[in-house]
Amino acid sequence: METQPKNISQEEKRALVEKLEKLRNEERIIERNIDEYYALLRSEPGSKERLTRKIEGEDNEMDRVRVEIKEISVELDNTTSYPGINVHTYKKYIFKCRYCNWEGLGCETVIVGNEIMAEVIGCPKCHEMIQFVYWPTTYDVLQYGTAEGKKEAQGWIEKEKIRKAKRDERWEKHPDLESPDQLPDIDADEIIISLREEGINEAAKADIWENAFLVFYWGEREIWRVPAWFEYYNHYLSWGEILKEKYGDRLVDFEAKETVDLGGDSLSAFKKVREFRNSLAKKET
Repeated sequence: METQPKNISQEEKRALVEKLEKLRNEERIIERNIDEYYALLRSEPGSKERLTRKIEGEDNEMDRVRVEIKEISVELDNTTSYPGINVHTYKKYIFKCRYCNWEGLGCETVIVGNEIMAEVIGCPKCHEMIQFVYWPTTYDVLQYGTAEGKKEAQGWIEKEKIRKAKRDERWEKHPDLESPDQLPDIDADEIIISLREEGINEAAKADIWENAFLVFYWGEREIWRVPAWFEYYNHYLSWGEILKEKYGDRLVDFEAKETVDLGGDSLSAFKKVREFRNSLAKKET
């Protein structure tokens, strides 16, 4: 049996939880600030340079806050004393409940929650959370897995290298839209640009993005394309500003369907997209 990690007192845990809550609140404030600056950017195009600097500053603050959140979360999870712990290995470790002092093996704990990348194990006596146990990464398997698992993990790494090479090749052939100079001139009093998802195949067993693109159309004329990816709404907003810079007031819409790949996991993505489109059409949000 493995030894249990160093326990922390209730006071220490409470202080960490309070600090984590403050950071979460700070994260929400920064998100609101960024939303407000983007709204101002659309209504005050002459302030683009100043507002862009403010957005960059808020982004840097967000990076700092999220690093601190991660550090405190790891400390609360108290997993660092368990090399290679994950959902496949935690059952052999000894845990102690910080609330009622129950002590026992991981196989005796109960699942009290689920996250995307982890399960939450809890005390079988009081059902309070003990800690997160994560699904193993490829490198966890390489270090702590069986010989068969290590061989399979090495295969995953080789496949990922091939996928990355293909992705790099696609981006080299179809670079991102970063400047109005990359766009063609359009002779029209009113311009509607449509952003369409093409080639996304969720049923594919291989890389579902291999032949997937985000394509800009004026009518049925293709004017730009970039490789597609999940949750690209922030880039939609950036591209929209570039389109405005190129076509000015003649741009009356930048169409985009509200798909899962556009919005991703963001709860405010579609609202931001609608606000931007309404600003082009001069509509009230």
